[in-house]
Amino acid sequence: MPDSRPQPDALSAPGDPQRSSGTLFDSELRFRALVTASSTSVYRMSPDWQELRELTGQGFLEDTQQPIQRWLDKYIAAEDRPRVLAAVASAVAERSIFELEHRVRLPGGRFGWTLSRAVPIFDANGEILEWFGAAMDVTQQHEMTARLRESEAAFKTIANTVPQLVWVTDQAGHFEFFNKRWHDYFDPAGHPHDYATFARQCVHPDDALAASTAFTQARACGEVYESEHRLRRHDGSYRWFMVRAQPYRDPETGALLRWYGTSVDVHDRHSAEDQLRSFNEELEVQVQAGSRELQAAEAQMRQMQKLEAIGQLTGGVAHDFNNLLTVIRNSAELMRRKPLPPERQQRYLDAILDTADRAAKLTSQLLAFARRQALRPEVFAVGFQVQQIAEMLRSIVGTRMQIKVQAPAQQCFVEADLNQFETALVNLVVNARDAMQAEGSITIAISAASSQVSIAIDDDGHGIAAADMERIFDPFYTTKEVGKGTGLGLSQVYGFVHQSGGTVAVQSTPGKGSTFTVSLPAVAAPDAAMPEPQQPEAPQPKGHVLVVEDNTQVREFTASLLEDMGYTTRQAADADTALALLDVGRERFDLVLSDVVMPGTSGVELAHTLRQRWPELPVVLTSGYSQALAGDAHHGFELLNKPYSVDQLLRAFEVVMKRR
Repeated sequence: MPDSRPQPDALSAPGDPQRSSGTLFDSELRFRALVTASSTSVYRMSPDWQELRELTGQGFLEDTQQPIQRWLDKYIAAEDRPRVLAAVASAVAERSIFELEHRVRLPGGRFGWTLSRAVPIFDANGEILEWFGAAMDVTQQHEMTARLRESEAAFKTIANTVPQLVWVTDQAGHFEFFNKRWHDYFDPAGHPHDYATFARQCVHPDDALAASTAFTQARACGEVYESEHRLRRHDGSYRWFMVRAQPYRDPETGALLRWYGTSVDVHDRHSAEDQLRSFNEELEVQVQAGSRELQAAEAQMRQMQKLEAIGQLTGGVAHDFNNLLTVIRNSAELMRRKPLPPERQQRYLDAILDTADRAAKLTSQLLAFARRQALRPEVFAVGFQVQQIAEMLRSIVGTRMQIKVQAPAQQCFVEADLNQFETALVNLVVNARDAMQAEGSITIAISAASSQVSIAIDDDGHGIAAADMERIFDPFYTTKEVGKGTGLGLSQVYGFVHQSGGTVAVQSTPGKGSTFTVSLPAVAAPDAAMPEPQQPEAPQPKGHVLVVEDNTQVREFTASLLEDMGYTTRQAADADTALALLDVGRERFDLVLSDVVMPGTSGVELAHTLRQRWPELPVVLTSGYSQALAGDAHHGFELLNKPYSVDQLLRAFEVVMKRR
C-alpha cells in the first residue's frame, strides 16, 4: 500500500550532499531576506511546541536565537493561554496548520494582538521535524475594532436616552437601527423592512405619500431629509412629528452609506397653532364687529361734530345778520313812521344800502369758505398786484407797522379771481397786524417754481397756540377779543385758495410769530396786456324781459324794479313755464333773466336749452349760491351775484345785448 504519511520536506530529501548543502544555503539566504523585507515576525517551534527554538521579532516581538522552554509565560497573556494551548494541541494531534488570534506581550511590556499561523515541517519518514510560523501585528485593527464597538455602544446609549425617535437606514432605505423610544411608540407595528413600507403602515394616510416621496428624493440627491407628518401610535392615535435625517458618507470615497434620522414630537405645537388659529379667527370676527361699532361711533361722533359746527356757524351767521337786520329795520321803521327831512332820510337810506353791502360781504365770505362761490378767474401778475395792495395796506395798518415786499425780478402769473385774491391778502395782513398789536414788521415774500407761485406773509407776533392750529380756518372761530373779529377772514382765505386749485399752509411758534403761505398754480404770461375794461354807462331802458324765479316775492319785486326802469316784463315760476311762454311768443321777448337754483330744471340747464333752441336770445343768470356755477367758472353765461344793485343789473343787460 502506498505510504499515506506526509511526504518529507524538500530540504531533507536524499540526493547529492554537496548540491543539497548549496541549495539549502541559498534557500536560507532567500528566506532571511524575505523576513527582513517584511514586517511579519517569524518563529520556529519544536514538534511538541514545548520549546521556542528561534524568533525573529522584526520589532514587533522580542527577538531570540536561543531555545526557550517557557515561551508561553514570556509571550502569551495569561487569559489567552488556555486558548493557545488548546489550539496547539489540536494542530499537533491533527498534524495540521495552527492558526489563532490572541494577545501577545510586546517588547515594552504591554500587550498587543497578533494573528499567528504555523505549518508543520516533516522529514523523509513523515515525522514532524518542527513547526515554522509567522505572527502578524493586528494590534491596530483590534484597537480600531474596540473603538468602533465603543462608539456604537455610545451611540446606542445616547439614542436610547434622548426623548426623540431615532432610526438608521442604509442608502437603499432599509432600516438598520431603532432606539428604545421608537419601540415604545410603535410597539410591534413599527419594525418594517424599509422606509416605504413604514410610511404605508405607520404614517397618516393623508401624509404617507408625501413623506415617502420626500425621503426617496433626498436619498437620490444626497440632501438632508425634512418632513412634518403624523405617526400612528401603537394604540391607534396619531401625533405630529418633525422628521429630519442626515446623510453619512464614506470619509475616503464620499459614497453615501446610511441615513441617521430623528423624529421629534411636535404635536403640542400643532395643537397650540390650531388653537391660536382658531383664536385669531374668533379675534378677527370680534375685531370686525368692534371695528363696525367703532366706525358707527366715529360716524355718530362726526355727525355730532357736524351738528356742533353747524350750530356754531348758524349762531355766528344769526348774530351778524341780526345786527345787520337791526340797522336795516330801524332805518326803514323811522322812515315809515313820519316824514323826515331830506338829509335824515338820505342818511337812513345810505345806512340801509351800506348794511346790505355788509350782509353781501358776509355771505361772500361764507361761500368762499364753502368753496361754492362763483369765481371770475383772470390772469394777472402776482408781484404787481401785491405791490398795489401793499401800498393800500400801509395806510391801513398804521405808521408803527412796516410792510416789506420781496418779489423776484421776473414777473410770475396766476389765474384766479382778482377780487378774492386781494380780499385774502388783506385778511392775512390784517390778522398779522392784530397779532403784533399794530407794531412791528410784516414781510410779504413771493417765490415762483415751475408749477406754482407762493405768497408767504410772515410776522413776528405772538404766534398761534398748538391747540388752536387745527381750527384756525373754521368759520366764526377766532382767538380775538369780542368785537374785534368775526372768524370769517381765514375761512375766506381757505375757501378761495382751495377753490382756485391751490393750498394754504401755516407755520407758527408761540411767542415768535407765524407764516401763512398761499400757493396757487402758475400759468404762462398773457400774450398781450389787455386794457382795463371801461365800466359801461347805465343804458337807457328798453325791451321785454322774461323773469324766471321760483321765489314769488323776489320775482315780483324784480319785475316791479324792471318796470320802474322802463322795461316790460313777463313772469315764470319755473323753467317749464318759461319754455312754454317762449314757445307761444318767442318774438315778444328781448332777454331772459333767470335764477340758477330752482326746483326741477335749474337755471343753468334752462340757459343751455335756450342756447340750443334760440341762440340769439340773451340770457342773464342770477344767484346767491350755486354749486353748479362754482364748479364751472367758465359756464359761458353772464352771471349776477345776489344781492345786486340796479346799475349792476342794467350793465349786465347791456353786456348781453351787445353780444347779439
